[in-house]
Amino acid sequence: MKRKDVNRRRALTWIAAWAAVLSAWGAVPGAARAQAAPEAGKFIESLAERTVAALTEKNTPRAERERRFRVLLNEHFAVQTIARWVPGQGWRRATDAEKAEYLRLFEELIVVSYVDRFTEYVGERLSVVRTLKTDNDDVMVYSVIARPNIPEPLDVDWRVRTRDGHQKIVDVMVRGISMGVTQQQEFASVLNRHNGSIAAFLGELRARVQNSSARKGA
Repeated sequence: MKRKDVNRRRALTWIAAWAAVLSAWGAVPGAARAQAAPEAGKFIESLAERTVAALTEKNTPRAERERRFRVLLNEHFAVQTIARWVPGQGWRRATDAEKAEYLRLFEELIVVSYVDRFTEYVGERLSVVRTLKTDNDDVMVYSVIARPNIPEPLDVDWRVRTRDGHQKIVDVMVRGISMGVTQQQEFASVLNRHNGSIAAFLGELRARVQNSSARKGA
């Protein structure tokens, strides 16, 4: 891998981790209205600060980082709602037992795959540029990530939804590409490869979780 690519990948580690988390979260975009929603911007800024504080300490044991990651994930992301969206028709075909296992594997895969990336944090800083309310009352939070020694900031847009007084992130767009749509396409490919078999799909997710856990434990 070229040095330029390595530096870019390292500079994006903490935000890429959250973007990857959100890669399984889809939302149908609405047309943005020129109505500011500053509370959503504060929510994103606060999440960035809490994430850095909780997950970037070098000497924190991995089990504790996993625990903190799960707390942040479930507090700020509509994990089960988004998890149901990703498999599309596959979710509707699954039995209750298969759905329960899928939801467990979905969260576990996120945790074991990405928790360690935050230890590579090198000083990236998030700044909210503006917020706009959409037609379905979600809020788009437009932000930039300043990266050390890289003059061009990274554009990251967050879709925030408020339900029952709680704000949750339902999609992330990195340079205009929806992480939710990207992950849905990947899961659709897995299902197609297994001729729509939910059992085989779950088997592949189990293998991914086990492989990620084994690599981290090595």
